[in-house]
Order: sequence, then structure tokens, then C-alpha cells
Amino acid sequence: GRSLGFGELAARAGELVPDADVDVVLRAVDDLDRVGEWTRGADVPRIVTGEVIFGIDEAQPGMRYASIVRCPVYGGTVRRLDDHAALAVPGVLRVLRMPAIGNAERPSVTEGVAVVAESTWAALQGRAALEVEWDEGVNASESTERLHRVCAELVDQPARRFHDVGDVDRAFRDAARVVEATYRLPFLAHAPLEPPNCQAHARADGCTLWVSTQVPQVARRAVASQFGWSNEDVTVHVARVGGGFGRRLGVDFIIEAVQLSRMIDAPVQVLWTRDDDLAHGFLRPFS
Repeated sequence: GRSLGFGELAARAGELVPDADVDVVLRAVDDLDRVGEWTRGADVPRIVTGEVIFGIDEAQPGMRYASIVRCPVYGGTVRRLDDHAALAVPGVLRVLRMPAIGNAERPSVTEGVAVVAESTWAALQGRAALEVEWDEGVNASESTERLHRVCAELVDQPARRFHDVGDVDRAFRDAARVVEATYRLPFLAHAPLEPPNCQAHARADGCTLWVSTQVPQVARRAVASQFGWSNEDVTVHVARVGGGFGRRLGVDFIIEAVQLSRMIDAPVQVLWTRDDDLAHGFLRPFS
């Protein structure tokens, strides 16, 4: 009648040394109870009835809600800001410029303007009322056409051989027919159903996060490193993820939430819109 979790046994199991003289006999497929059997997803009924709490659903006492507008060009900065109309929107509390984090030409978190409000709706309405003029910066002239040219130039350079089997050059030279093709892969958005969002409560001695992330350990280390805490000072509550596909390997939206919480000295939820995610999220590479 006793039980232990896998984690409680893991350390002891790691000390065990397999006996090389013992022949392990695997069970026959017909004797297996679970492998090959169709099984219902345990959480599916709760998901489709709206009972499961995702990161976007979390709420902390005294929490503020924020939406951030960013330059249409990656790495751009604010040239002029008029926030009078935004501050007049009912429920809007503050409008704050969010400085970029990281390299000036390739920031890990881009500069933006945050509208902090009593609700997500008020934050979005306030954001729509903002008047922002942007300095588009060094990436303003970037284009798909230029990236195609760069890729083509790189392909024409001598290749590095990582592994050699046979004589490829001879095979091409002696072939009766050679077929050539060029494949171009554009930037692709991950576009999870739940857009990036994070709730952060930063204090002088550390921070607590409630976030849908695929890499809680990475998020913890990144926040601690960025803001001068130890890993132990950062607590990450991993919420149910509404789709990740690699987008939630990034920590940009998490750093933003911590940065803003420090600025307003209160817990805050930073929520990206679908448009934000498509325009500003980390994309699958162009090649």
C-alpha cells in the first residue's frame, strides 16, 4: 500500500549498476497492457470545457495589465511620443517607455511603449490611442530581396566538409543527368494559439513569474542574470502552455514583464496580441 514518486527514487536509481551477467527477457507484444493501445488524453475533457488554466488565465492580487507597442522595424526606437489621448482612456494608469535590452543593432528585447491599465481591454484601447513616431534605425532598408542575394552569395562559397562518404564531385562529373533545384524557406511564425504572455511580480530581493514557457530553467537563469539576482531569487510557476512549437523557447516576453513590474512596483501581466506575435516574435529562420 505504499508509494513513492519517480523523483524520490531517481537519485537511488542512478546509483544502481546493471549486472552484465543477467539476461533481460522482454515481454512479448501480446502481453503489453499500454503500448499500442489507444488512450484518451487525460486533460482533453477539461481543455474543451474551459476548465484548464493556461498562462493567459492566471491572475494575481493587485495585478496590472499591460500592452506594449513596438517599432514596425526590428531594433527601431521612439523618436516622439504623445500619450495624452491614451492617458484619457478610462482604466489606463500609466504610459511608460520601455528601453531596449541587449545589443543596439540586435537587441534581445526591443524598445517600446507600454500602456499599463486596470484591464487588458483598457490597455489595448489606450495603446490604440497612442501617437508614436519611430526612428526605424539601421534595419529600415532590410528586404527579402537582399536576404536572397546574401544566401545565394554564401551558397557559392566553398563548403565545409563535416563528413565524407564516397566521391561526390566525381559522381556529379560522371553523371548522365544532373538535376538542380533551389529551395527558399521564408521566415515562419510559430503562431501558437495562446500568444506570448507573462505575469511578473518583481521585488527588491527577487521575482516571481507565472508564465507559459517551454524552458522554465532557461527563463529563471535569464531573468536572474539580467536583473542581478541569483537563480534562487527567481521563482517560476509553469502554467499550462496553449501551444509552443518553439516560440516559447524565447524569453523576450518574460524579460519585458519583469522589466515593467520593476518600473511600476506591482505585479503585471504583459500580453502580446496576435499581431504583435506575427510582427515581433522570434521566427523560424530564413534560408
